[in-house]
Amino acid sequence: MEIITKYLGLDDPSIFWVAIPAIILGISYLIRSIIAYRRRAISVKDIDGSTSADTIVVDNHADTKFISKKQSENIEKTIAQHLLSYIWDYPLSGGVHSSWATKESLTLKNKLEEANANPGVGTAMFSVQLASIYFTSRAEERYDRFIAWVNPLLEPEAPYRLRIQEIDGSHSMPYWRPDFRHTIALGIIFIYMGRRPDLIEFYLKNVIENQDDDCGWEKNSNRPKSRIFSALYAVEFLTLYIRNMQADDSIKREIAIKRDKALGWIVSAANSECLWDSGTFKDKPWDNPWTTAWVVRRLSALGMFHAEIDELLQKSCLSMIRRIQSDDIWTRSDFLERFRVEARILSATTVAMRSYTNPNVQDAGRYFIAEWKKRNIDFILRLTQDQMDLATALFLLDVFASPEEIYNFSQMIV
Repeated sequence: MEIITKYLGLDDPSIFWVAIPAIILGISYLIRSIIAYRRRAISVKDIDGSTSADTIVVDNHADTKFISKKQSENIEKTIAQHLLSYIWDYPLSGGVHSSWATKESLTLKNKLEEANANPGVGTAMFSVQLASIYFTSRAEERYDRFIAWVNPLLEPEAPYRLRIQEIDGSHSMPYWRPDFRHTIALGIIFIYMGRRPDLIEFYLKNVIENQDDDCGWEKNSNRPKSRIFSALYAVEFLTLYIRNMQADDSIKREIAIKRDKALGWIVSAANSECLWDSGTFKDKPWDNPWTTAWVVRRLSALGMFHAEIDELLQKSCLSMIRRIQSDDIWTRSDFLERFRVEARILSATTVAMRSYTNPNVQDAGRYFIAEWKKRNIDFILRLTQDQMDLATALFLLDVFASPEEIYNFSQMIV
């Protein structure tokens, strides 16, 4: 014992005996931690096919962290991998999760359980588009799940038309009503999936016949907040139809004229700051930039239309960034609400930066994204499973990974 204590540099041998219990306790805790970690760790294939030393730690308990350990030196890569895995696995839980969607308005009101239980197909446009680009035929089983979920929501007499259930204010009785905006969103989803070609002509007819004399949609609806989103979805559907469906050139030219007139309506609907208003969150100062984020995100990703809309989208992006950085905009928001709203703005900014080389857009976007990451990456690492939602994950993925990186990550996922 004297030799050991002398080797350890201890003048008093009794110190060794005092330290033994603490040493044993520490070793025991270390062993238990290693065993627990190995049970929960999932190896991730490296891009070259080998197994990386980095791991994504998964824990299904709601009170655990969304990213429970920072194993990689490149934390942004780790975040992106987690986000993509979360999105890809979402429909596998079954039930309403088969929708591959959540309800945006309820999500931003921090009613995540209600948002997940009552999904809208707007979010599914992002999920399915992502899957169609990066997972291709591997997504077919998930498409089957989505279609099985959506079929009961279709009108029996018009099986292309989506219905939603609402409460009659006078009698408090639930009733079903057709929903134009989400019907068109469903048509977009089917084009991205390459499914139900027999229904696409019905969606086209629905869009063309319901266009108002001012070239927008739902002019006489008692839900005026839907007009900008209805026009946005209709423009995307018509663009995808022209690019992907077989039809005579003369018919496609007529569709393009309708589409361009609708773009003109969207331009006219912007306010003097080049922002759009939906009224969905009329009590929130961030309603304008949030609505604008949806417009910029969807239209920028579609590609070039013509000079007027491209110029407007770039101005809108800059105005959206300026507005979101105003001191007064978050006075009625907690940190989590701000985090979710900013995720939408970041996604729109990132996609606009990929679409336009305008140096003002590039400089403002880089500064905004860098400042946001500096302020929020630690917050993301502290997020729990029940604080993350599908829509926010979809938007954040744009920010933390380029299209090439998303493709590489998708090849790692079984």
